Amino acid sequence: MVLIAHATIILALSSCKKENTPTGGGYQYQPFTKDLVAGRWIKSCDPQYVHNSECSSEHQIYVDDFPGALNTQNLTCGCTIKVYLELDGKDIQINGSPIDFMGNKLQATVRDADITIIYKGSTLPFSFLRIKVVGN
Repeated sequence: MVLIAHATIILALSSCKKENTPTGGGYQYQPFTKDLVAGRWIKSCDPQYVHNSECSSEHQIYVDDFPGALNTQNLTCGCTIKVYLELDGKDIQINGSPIDFMGNKLQATVRDADITIIYKGSTLPFSFLRIKVVGN
C-alpha cells in the first residue's frame, strides 16, 4: 500500500507543469526603457559652493528628482543604465559627464533606484525635458 502511494505521488509530481526557466543558473531580466518628463524643477545651490547659506548666481542649479524611478527588476538586470535627453529626435547621453545645453551644463545621476537631473544655471530656459532611461 505504501509503495502504491509513493508511486502515485511520484506520478503526480512528474506530471506537474514546470515553468520555463532559462538554463545557465538564474533568471535573466530583459533590457528596459523608461520615459520620464523632468518638469518639477527646484532651484538650489551646488552643494560644493554653499558658504554661510549663501549662493552666488554662477553656482545656482535646478534639480528634478525621480526617487524610486528604477524598480528591483531594473536594478538586478545586470544592465548598464544610461540616461538620455530626448531632443529633436536624438538621444543625448547625460549621465556620466555633463553636456553643454542652452548655455549651461546638464547632467543626470543614478544612485540606487533614484535618478536626478541637474541643470547648472541661474535661470531655467525651459519648462520641461523629455528623459529616456535605458538599461541594456
